[in-house]
Amino acid sequence: MNWLDPSQHAGVVPNEYLNVCPQDGDAEAAGIANSMPHLKNLELRFSKLSAKGHTSICQGCTNLEYLDLFGCANLTSRDIPNATSNLKHLKEIKKPNFDMVRHLHVSL
Repeated sequence: MNWLDPSQHAGVVPNEYLNVCPQDGDAEAAGIANSMPHLKNLELRFSKLSAKGHTSICQGCTNLEYLDLFGCANLTSRDIPNATSNLKHLKEIKKPNFDMVRHLHVSL
């Protein structure tokens, strides 16, 4: 999403989240990766993490079974399989809507 234009978030991203949304998705990801090695379920909807942050989570939280990345506009369709390939217990992953993400990036 265009995080610089809050009008694009209306009706898509809950206001409660926007009010407390971390501004650095990769720093948030590093905190998760370094402090939650036994994590099994993680929902990062609309996070600003990049491929680097996503990879650090997948390397630090190898017990993940469920991962929700819906709305993570900084990830590409290649980033997700590259990072999750070592997650042997992963049962379900919710990926960003790449058509929506592509549309948002084009309209910037």
